[in-house]
Amino acid sequence: MCNAKKAIDQGKKLPNDACNGSVTPCPASKLKKCKGSGKGGSTNISINDADKTIHINTKMEFSGPDASEEYAKAAKKQIEEAWSGKMTRNGEEYKVIVTIDAKSNKTGKPTSGYDQIIVDKKNNRMSQTLFGGGPGYQTPEAANDKTRPRRIAHEYGHTLGLKDGYTDVKGKGSTPVDPTKKNDIMSETWPDKNGILPHPHQDHYEKVLSNQNCDDNI
Repeated sequence: MCNAKKAIDQGKKLPNDACNGSVTPCPASKLKKCKGSGKGGSTNISINDADKTIHINTKMEFSGPDASEEYAKAAKKQIEEAWSGKMTRNGEEYKVIVTIDAKSNKTGKPTSGYDQIIVDKKNNRMSQTLFGGGPGYQTPEAANDKTRPRRIAHEYGHTLGLKDGYTDVKGKGSTPVDPTKKNDIMSETWPDKNGILPHPHQDHYEKVLSNQNCDDNI
């Protein structure tokens, strides 16, 4: 392994003793970390152009009267399953890998560096501050909601800086902004008639990368 960071970054040859006796070029680093949104929250994104992967990680702490380790585990599972997927970047397919560091905290003292989610059965309607910079509010029923199985995953979209894909119309309930976009995780949390669950679309992933200023570094 090359022990000279500058050479790694530039892909230059080094003397034998610098690269463990090898005169082959030290490999250029392919993992690039995005600058971040600058709007708070714990989300970090890195892109590896060598193996065509995009890594999204968020630290989430669940507190409040109805928080539990079971809820934290369910939230982690739901978000990772919903948001991990594929997107096209620069004309090539990339795999999106989402990992959530989730834990429950009943101490009443928030852990530094974690997005804060308050779980309370009194929260009739779930909400999340954009980019995770402020607290989110969730209900314990969302962990095992069979009718709307992606409520938590929808809220995570707000953590990534995405706005709702619907508008509330008085007397008509929620109306999709784009009715032609099917299974849109930012406008729906329930499966369609064929059982297909809502999921992120290409434009969602593009907006997330833009929100995190990824192309400034890549």
